[in-house]
Amino acid sequence: SDSTPQEVVLTGDDLSSGVRSLAALTNAPTLIHGKTYTIEMNGTDLAGNNAATASITGLKYEVPSTKLNSLNITDGSDVLSGFTFDPNILSYDLLTKSSTVNISYQEASANIDSTTVTDGLNNTIPNISPLTLTTGVNVVKITINSGFAETSATTYTLNISLDDVLPIISNLQPAQDSFISNTNIGYELSEELASGTVTFRNTTDSDSTPQEVVLTGDDLSSGVRSLAAL
Repeated sequence: SDSTPQEVVLTGDDLSSGVRSLAALTNAPTLIHGKTYTIEMNGTDLAGNNAATASITGLKYEVPSTKLNSLNITDGSDVLSGFTFDPNILSYDLLTKSSTVNISYQEASANIDSTTVTDGLNNTIPNISPLTLTTGVNVVKITINSGFAETSATTYTLNISLDDVLPIISNLQPAQDSFISNTNIGYELSEELASGTVTFRNTTDSDSTPQEVVLTGDDLSSGVRSLAAL
């Protein structure tokens, strides 16, 4: 309500009689994204007669965009591990152990022709909050189409991997009830671990403190680990 009107003085061909096709003015004003404008046009002919003011109201000015300004992906109440949204990053590889996720988004522009959500085969996904996942990679593509004809569409691709298979620790060595002279251990992992610990408990003395070793590096790798020191 406190803005100052911007007046453009018409010059050259902008003053000629006849139809002027939709195009930029010779001296175009600077408008503000997200603001609503009224255009008023006045003029005086060569004899000094003033034209009645012509006007157009309710013009919403936008810088054309088919980007998102927010994208949220949660499993339960938590944001998917490792996910941070950047409007300029169009592809994300995500991992979850939850069979459902909730996806929500907000387009940067209000002038959107359509926003479609499809899977890897370009089939429409009717609901993404919640979205039921299947084991493996689930592809979600969000495509924003602008209401401005000259603006290209943007597609964000989410590759959401569902890993709901529990890792298996097997073949733990040394053998049960055997004598040991060191702390060497061996084991087999069905898949790579993100974290893991080995705890030594003195079951002879009830007041002893367990000793925990945090696994790192190759000790977290899948496959067989031969009997050796940690």
